[in-house]
Amino acid sequence: MLLAVVKLSERLDWGFRSPNITAIYIALLMTGVWALPGLFPRKNKGDTGKEIPLWRILRVVAWVAALCVCIYLTSKLFQTGSRGGAVAVLAGFGAMLAARLKQWREWPLWRVSAVLLALVIVGVLAWQIHPAERLTLQHSIGDASITNRLRIWKWAPAMIMDAPGGWGERFAPKALFSWYQDADHLEVYSEFVNSHLEFLIEHAWPLRLVYLFGWLLALRLVWPIGTFSPKRRSFEEGNFPVAPLGTMVAWGVGSTFTTMHAEWQLWVAPCALFLWAVGIRVYWRQWPSVKNLLWSVGTPAFILLSVCLLVGGFSPLSTNDLGRSVKLGTGKVQIVVLAGTSEHKEQRNRSITRDDTRELRIAWKAHKKKPTLLWTTQAQRIPDETRPQILVLIGKPDFTTWPPIISRAERIIALAPEFPPEAFFDETTLPKVQACYGELSNAAHSAAWENSGRCSVLLGTGDFFSDWANAILDGKLPETRFAEEKQP
Repeated sequence: MLLAVVKLSERLDWGFRSPNITAIYIALLMTGVWALPGLFPRKNKGDTGKEIPLWRILRVVAWVAALCVCIYLTSKLFQTGSRGGAVAVLAGFGAMLAARLKQWREWPLWRVSAVLLALVIVGVLAWQIHPAERLTLQHSIGDASITNRLRIWKWAPAMIMDAPGGWGERFAPKALFSWYQDADHLEVYSEFVNSHLEFLIEHAWPLRLVYLFGWLLALRLVWPIGTFSPKRRSFEEGNFPVAPLGTMVAWGVGSTFTTMHAEWQLWVAPCALFLWAVGIRVYWRQWPSVKNLLWSVGTPAFILLSVCLLVGGFSPLSTNDLGRSVKLGTGKVQIVVLAGTSEHKEQRNRSITRDDTRELRIAWKAHKKKPTLLWTTQAQRIPDETRPQILVLIGKPDFTTWPPIISRAERIIALAPEFPPEAFFDETTLPKVQACYGELSNAAHSAAWENSGRCSVLLGTGDFFSDWANAILDGKLPETRFAEEKQP
């Protein structure tokens, strides 16, 4: 056997966070190595008007060397067992071949033979190295890594449209879990498994547009075929290097299957080759025409933005401040939930906190009336015109003095409050308050609330109430059903 059998649990990893990132790095090397033949363009003529023989020899040597490097890196790519890396390689080479479509018929016999031999060697490697089985369609059917990605990505248009200002840096996975993920899936992801979508979700529209148009413009500038002005210095399109195009395409496709913008090593080859391509355009003064740019950049941007609007523009959720306040429903806000932190860290005694939004969202989605609800972690983010029927205080709030929303609310529900009643309520506002504690609560202020006469107790539970979300939406605390059973 050419190579030893490698188990899937021993997938190749060159020190990156995952074999998938290693595979993308290999894809960038495989496409970037074709910059070597680009250093020796055709028809570099001396004083005789003929191509220098040594120059042709150097070009052939560089071409063969690049092909050999690709064969070696292909074996390493198979050892990563990454489908995303394989797709990135195919996309990069496909783009390079498409850019050289006119030159295919001019290929000499030795070059065609070398490519066919390389394909045979790659086929043998794919048969010998067992991780390559992971790349087959039969293995891919029902694969959790694919279904999980699709399950995550389907919410991206809605997350983009719901948050014009973005969800905040590195907050996309948490926002997905809290506000979008299906109720029957409890997976907690550390990343969005897509660099493009993660950036678009986490940042505001100005940066989103810069990112989108920046990518499309970069791809257009490294594309070697286009409309050039005849008034500028002549430059043969066949001599424009294709390595920058292949590397940029491989980088873009690879970023679709994993989150890798934090790995600086993956930026080196695409950026360096992009600057090389732009430098060639600057030197030869060869730029796409304005009309060509409008069509090649504007058209795909319009299509992508339209798809995002059509798919994600009908969500009942909205946020304008990095996810710190989220509105469910449309129209006048009926319920405001002001969620704080909790001092109870133990799971058995933990309170309801700002991290329990997932349960509230699931209950709201299944609720018949679906009252318009505003969830926030900061009182100052509640609009001044908001006059809710119910204000819900959870845990320990972030304010030190009572906010105006307390006087504007018709009713106030405090779930396991971690503050005494006299801290924020006076004789005029306390009658509107109904606090709730569990019988087994360890809260420091439960006795003070019980003495205030504005507290009910749920028997047989601690500070976390299993049906708290529906109780908020219905405006009826579950404690009232057990109030008569509590012994004096």
